[in-house]
This record gives sequence, C-alpha cells and structure tokens, in this order.
Amino acid sequence: MVSKKQMLRVREKDELEAIHGATMRILGKVGVLVNSASTLDLLADHGYVVDKKSKIVKMDESMVMEAVKSCKGNFRIHARAEKDSFDVVDGRTKIGPGA
Repeated sequence: MVSKKQMLRVREKDELEAIHGATMRILGKVGVLVNSASTLDLLADHGYVVDKKSKIVKMDESMVMEAVKSCKGNFRIHARAEKDSFDVVDGRTKIGPGA
C-alpha cells in the first residue's frame, strides 16, 4: 500500500519569498545569539552589529546574501563514521537521515 501523505513538497516562489523576508527581518531586528567571543569579534570586524554584552548579532539582508554568495559549492559533510560522510557537489541538495 502506498502512503497518500506528501513526504516532500517544494514550496511555491511566493511562499519561499515570504519565508526569506521573515528570516531577514528576524536577523535584522532580533538577531542571533553567538556564544563565541572570537566569533563575535570576527563578525564585528566584518561590519555586523554586535552587542558583546548580550552576545546578539544583527545583520542586514545585503550582508547575509553576500555571505551566502561567498560559500563554496563543493564541500564534504563529515559524519562520526567516515563511511557515512558525503560530498555536496555543485551546491546540489543532499538529503540524509539527520542526527
């Protein structure tokens, strides 16, 4: 018997844009907690808004998108057991069992 549940559904463009917009608003207004002093220093040195007392980093969309563009398209995801590690090539999405 085949399940009638939709296991994977690709979002419509307007849904993706809404998610992206909400994410950018959160990153810009709420920020993210960063518990590493050296990472806070690194982000501050690169122009991010860093509150070292609260450890909150805020970033605008242009900074986020520039960081995304700088990511390599090819990399290796390492698992605890090397036999479970795999390569991500040309930015293609991989699906794994998770942690």
